[in-house]
Amino acid sequence: MGKLTNYIEKHCHIILASILLINYSIRLLIYFNTTLFYFGDYQAYLNGIDLIKENGSVPLIQGNFLYLNSYIGYFFKCVLGNIDWYFIFNSLLGTATSFFVYLITVKLSKNPLAGLLTVFIHTLYLEFLAFSSIFYTPIIMMFLLSVILYLLINFIEAKNTRFYVTTGLLIITLVNLTFYFKCELNYFWILLILFAILNIINKQNKIFIRFTLLALLLTLSTGALKHYHILPYNEGNIISNDFVFFGHTLYGGDGGDGSFIYKENEECYNKALKEYKEQNKIENLSRTDRNNFQMEEIKKFITQHPFKWIYLQGYKFCRFFGVVPESSSFKILVSGILKGKIILTSLLLVIPFAFMVLLIVITFNTKKVITVLRIKPTVLLIALILLYYLSASVFFGQYQERYRMPLMVCLLIPYLSWAISKFNYKKLIKNKIELFIKTTVIILILIIWSSQTYNALVVHKDRYIGTAKSISK
Repeated sequence: MGKLTNYIEKHCHIILASILLINYSIRLLIYFNTTLFYFGDYQAYLNGIDLIKENGSVPLIQGNFLYLNSYIGYFFKCVLGNIDWYFIFNSLLGTATSFFVYLITVKLSKNPLAGLLTVFIHTLYLEFLAFSSIFYTPIIMMFLLSVILYLLINFIEAKNTRFYVTTGLLIITLVNLTFYFKCELNYFWILLILFAILNIINKQNKIFIRFTLLALLLTLSTGALKHYHILPYNEGNIISNDFVFFGHTLYGGDGGDGSFIYKENEECYNKALKEYKEQNKIENLSRTDRNNFQMEEIKKFITQHPFKWIYLQGYKFCRFFGVVPESSSFKILVSGILKGKIILTSLLLVIPFAFMVLLIVITFNTKKVITVLRIKPTVLLIALILLYYLSASVFFGQYQERYRMPLMVCLLIPYLSWAISKFNYKKLIKNKIELFIKTTVIILILIIWSSQTYNALVVHKDRYIGTAKSISK
C-alpha cells in the first residue's frame, strides 16, 4: 500500500491529467450522442438565441429568466457558426471545475491523493457530467463557484499586500458576474460578515479586517452596479414568487416540487386564488397580485399548519439526498447515449450518488471535523459556504434534484475525499457507540430510499415510468 501511495504521489500530475482527460471525453461522448435539447425551462434560453438573431438583442432579464447564457450561445452558433462549440466549451468548463476543486482539496487537506480522489469521484458522478449537454447555467455557475472558493482560500492565506488586494478584487468581480446567470450568491455578503465575526472570536484579527472589508466592498459594488443598471435590469420586471411558494406549501407535486404536477393540486390552488380575488376585489390578476396571494398562502400554511411545514422541509431534505434520478440528466442520457435503457440509466445516475451519501456517513468523524474547524480558518469558511448552499438548495425554495450539484461537486465531494484519506476502519470497529449510531443512520437512510423507490415505481408509476418511456422512444 505504501509503494502504491508513493507511486501515485510521484506521478500525481500525470494521473490528474489522465483523469481530467477521461472526464472531458465522457462529457463530449454524452453530448455527441444527445438528441434532446428543447425541454423544460431550457428551451426558453435556446429560443433566446433565435430572438437575438432576429431582433438584435433581448433584455438580460425577463421575469425569472436571465439571458446572458443565450448571448453566449448566440456567439457560438451565429458567430462561430455551430452550436456544438457551446457544448464543447461547456464540457471544458465542467472539467475545469474539477481541476479547481482538485486545487481546493489539495490546499485544504495538504494531500494530493485526496485531490485525485475528488476528481475521480467527479468522473463517476454522471449527473454532473451529463449537465454539460444541457443549454443551461449550472456548469457555468459551478465553474465560477469553484474559482471563487479557490480565491477565497488564497485571500485568507495571502501574505503579500498586492496579491491580497488583487485576489479580493477578483472575488468581488466574479461574485458580481454570477448575477448574470443566477442569483444564488445574493446573500453571500452576509456569510462573509458572519465569517469575519467568528474570526474575532477566534482572535484572528487580520482575517476579520480582510473579510469585513471584502463584504463591505462587495455590497457597495453590487449596489452600485444595480443602481446604474449594469447588472441585469428591465424596467417594470417583476420576478415570479413560484420558487419560494412551491417550497413552503403543499401545492407542488408530492410536496415541495416546482409545479402542480397533479390536477388536484392545481384545482385546490385555483379555488384558493378565486377566493382571494373575490375577497380583495381583483378583476384582472397581475403578477404582483399573484405574488401577494402566494405569500398569503405561505403565511397561512406556516401559521395554521406549523408541523406540516416542518415535515415538508424534512421531506425536501430527504428527497434532496434521495435516490430518484435527477430528471434533466436522466432525460439526456435515456434519449441519447443510453437510449431506451431506463433501468441502466437510473442505476448509473443513482448508484454513484448513493455511495457518496453512505460514505459521508461512514467516514464522518466528529472530533476530527471539530478540530480542523477550530484550527483552520479556510476550512471554517468552506463549512459556512456548505451550510449556505445547503440552506439555499433545500430549505429556501422548491425542490429540484439539480440543486444538489453545486453542493456535491464543490463542497461535499472534497470533504468526502478528505474524510476517506483520514478514515480508520479499525478504530470505527472498536468504537461500539459510534458504530451503532452510524449503522442506525444507514438503516434509516436505506428505509427512506426504499420508500422513495416504492413511491416512484408503484405509487406514482405513471409520473415517473410513464415519462421515462415517452422520452426514451
